[in-house]
Amino acid sequence: MLEVKNLSFSYGKNRVLNDISFCAKPGEITAIIGANGMGKSTILKCIAGLNKGNGDVLFCGENRNTLSSDEISRMVSYLNQNTVCEAELNVYEIILLGLLNDLKFKVTDSDMEKVEEMMRLLSLTPFAQRKISELSGGQQQLVFIGQTLIKNPKIILMDEPTSALDLNRQFYLMDLLKKITKEKQFTTVVTLHHLDITAKYADHVIVIDSGDIYQDDIPEKVFTSEMLRDVYHVEAELYADRNGKHHLIPIDRVI
Repeated sequence: MLEVKNLSFSYGKNRVLNDISFCAKPGEITAIIGANGMGKSTILKCIAGLNKGNGDVLFCGENRNTLSSDEISRMVSYLNQNTVCEAELNVYEIILLGLLNDLKFKVTDSDMEKVEEMMRLLSLTPFAQRKISELSGGQQQLVFIGQTLIKNPKIILMDEPTSALDLNRQFYLMDLLKKITKEKQFTTVVTLHHLDITAKYADHVIVIDSGDIYQDDIPEKVFTSEMLRDVYHVEAELYADRNGKHHLIPIDRVI
């Protein structure tokens, strides 16, 4: 479980987050959404400890400030939306680095099995020996997602994991993320721009607007015409598909 209590953050005199509080539960995908520049990525960076905010962050009931960096690294995996690798490593090596805390002088058979299984899950096996620089942006994104998932963390933080993927791979990734989150009881928190993807896969949605929580609820209650006007400044029509999932069709900007 992840608990965030009264989290605030400022860049200099510019206040970005205002007393943000929420809880993300094991076995669920919690999606953070909102317009550009509203503080979504900053929330994840503060949770991961990359930004020093005010307030409390609890990992599985333990305050992050009382944990060592090694304990946090074992418990939490964070995927930045701007994944860059300048080293000339291949796919196998990059995913293996996700096990860095557990690696010994010699890579064990168990380590190799974990890497091979992760490559199979993400359909990356044919690219195992390819340099990361030789892959497309979407393929690179999947490699770093594999690195994030391989250490079997309790809490997963992903900033725009679908941003570089085509529509088919977005569905594939989110299907996989939904499956393993439930099976392994991960606490998974993602920021997303694709609202249809959010409505389909999120168990819980947190809407951020100007550094505040506008709404914190299940997708069926979050996706309303009023929210889309207030937060995204668009008029949209909403409908439910045969599975009861909400979808929206943007109509026009609200000026």
